[in-house]
Amino acid sequence: MSKKLCFFWGFFGATLPEILKLKDIVSGPIQKIEFYSINYLLISLAFACAAGLLSIAWEPENPTKAIWFGVSFPIIIQTMGLHLPS
Repeated sequence: MSKKLCFFWGFFGATLPEILKLKDIVSGPIQKIEFYSINYLLISLAFACAAGLLSIAWEPENPTKAIWFGVSFPIIIQTMGLHLPS
């Protein structure tokens, strides 16, 4: 898979949880759109870009693996942060 496709699918995978969260907020009984401030959206965009870049480094064989990596990216980063080498 090309580097552009790896980035795109990793980026897409990282945005899926945000899309689902936004759908739940918008379709919920109380619409809390103010939760999505410009700072939150910029941080989410930066996080999705990081997932896309690391997806390139991971070199997935197909789009499904790149999407899986993007969706899993927050857990991977959190786990790495908890287990930093001394």
